[in-house]
Amino acid sequence: MNRDVTVTFPKKTLNKYHKYLKQVKVDAVEKTSIKQKEKILLQIQKDFLNGKISMDDFSAVCNTLWSDLEGVEKASSDLANALYAGAELAYYQRVTGKNEMLLPFLNEALGYKKK
Repeated sequence: MNRDVTVTFPKKTLNKYHKYLKQVKVDAVEKTSIKQKEKILLQIQKDFLNGKISMDDFSAVCNTLWSDLEGVEKASSDLANALYAGAELAYYQRVTGKNEMLLPFLNEALGYKKK
């Protein structure tokens, strides 16, 4: 059985997301460079670990950043792998029978470090 889990940005999360965009001096994800995406990921990792954002917030921001990557960037970068793993957290957190997948995805998303 295939179940889709959709997590959209609630207004509170959207405001937090715009804060991250402002920190890298852009107003839309489409305008972010790889380095800016990396800075946002590193900041949301820190904020998640410090309890400032929820797993849903973390997952939603990762999903938005990952979705904006180009094909080559998605296929072959540690940043893309970390963003994808973070994006999947909301799904694995909710789908029964898949909880054992949560920890590996969480470790991948939080394990990314600036090169």
